[in-house]
Amino acid sequence: MRRDNAPALLPYALLARCRVEMWSRWPMARTDATEALRWAEEFGHLAMTGYALIQLARLDALHGDFADCRKRVAQYERWCGSRLRGLALFARGALGTCAFAAGDAEAARTHLEAAFALADETGLVNPTLMPWVADLAEARLRTGAREETVAVADWLRERDTATGLAWPAVAHARCRVMLARSAEEAADWLAVAERVHADKEMAFEAARTRLVAGEVLRRFRRPSAAREPLLLAQRTFTALDAVPWAVRAEAEVAATGHRSAVHGDEPPPVALLTPQELQVARAIGEGLSNVEAAASLFLSRKTIEAHLTRVYRKLGVRSRSDLARCLARAGVTG
Repeated sequence: MRRDNAPALLPYALLARCRVEMWSRWPMARTDATEALRWAEEFGHLAMTGYALIQLARLDALHGDFADCRKRVAQYERWCGSRLRGLALFARGALGTCAFAAGDAEAARTHLEAAFALADETGLVNPTLMPWVADLAEARLRTGAREETVAVADWLRERDTATGLAWPAVAHARCRVMLARSAEEAADWLAVAERVHADKEMAFEAARTRLVAGEVLRRFRRPSAAREPLLLAQRTFTALDAVPWAVRAEAEVAATGHRSAVHGDEPPPVALLTPQELQVARAIGEGLSNVEAAASLFLSRKTIEAHLTRVYRKLGVRSRSDLARCLARAGVTG
């Protein structure tokens, strides 16, 4: 789209890439969603404006920026809600994840039940477009609705069988961990999830499964077995800057009797960059000259140079090759 000078189509491409990056590369997902929102607003693409706002709201929820999440959903409802009913289920999904991350299982269940019902009404059956379904299962279980949780697990198993996709497989395994009647059953289902995760870039989902498994194993008085998945989960949440989840994991680690300080990986340096700085850094890291980056991103050369100066300072690099190596380590470029 950039090469063919078609900025009006960029929101579609950027949001498609954002959905892929949401599994593990949150800084890049935010960068693409932010740019998509800018172009969608400029060209009057109502659906893309609404969808970009909802994707940013979900990212806010995962990071623990609850007020920002609710503000973006309110903005979507004000601008697009009455005219784009098809996006309502994604908005409710974002609010449900927000409530669940904030520790309000009742509110989360209310939002996610509504989202799940809307998905059914509209015939949406692609589970990867509904990453909050596992949150619904956990919210149901935490509010005492075990049989309803089993129903979600069964739905995920059916979607796994029908699609062969990785996410419903790991989400189904996570549900079975939650529903386990013994420590051995929980450990067996954790192993199933780990095998699927082994060759997939789904860091947050893997950490969520390990967190649930650690909680269940500790409930069955297996603190030693619980400790490793909990420590792995806590490190991943810290690296992603998923604050509410890191806090929850750290509390669980402490409850296993782990007395030494728990240190997670620091968030990658790219997390220091603004969305537009990261977009410029990616273009330069992929080998474009300043002139080529300016043309690709529809910015002036001076704007590219100004952003690049700030990128170098924030990342502590001095050359384009240093920048490329830094971005490759963060998984931003190949």
